Amino acid sequence: MRHGDGKKPCGRFGKLERKLDRAVVLEAWAVPPGVVAINSRVHLLDLDTGKTEEWVLTMPENADPDRQHLSILAPIGTAILGFSEGDEVECETPGGVRRFKLQRVVGGAQSKFGIAV
Repeated sequence: MRHGDGKKPCGRFGKLERKLDRAVVLEAWAVPPGVVAINSRVHLLDLDTGKTEEWVLTMPENADPDRQHLSILAPIGTAILGFSEGDEVECETPGGVRRFKLQRVVGGAQSKFGIAV
């Protein structure tokens, strides 16, 4: 959402909209290995707890926490999209700020779609 007065995006989708404004659409084969895209399987190290989480980044309609399928519109999904193995990412969630290190990224948009962002 944008303010009618031309200000920056606001609300829960503000960060995603800003990210999309900067996005570059690539052919799937052009996305480097290790970059988080739709259908990537990511291994995240929680820098505060030391625990590792594994997720597959999906479109919202395919999100299923019981199967570790995370929507790209979820706070963590939006935060990690476009980052690479080894990057550290901080994001705001309903439970507070979380910090992660992307330990491993496998697959991605090239595994299912013709484009990636």
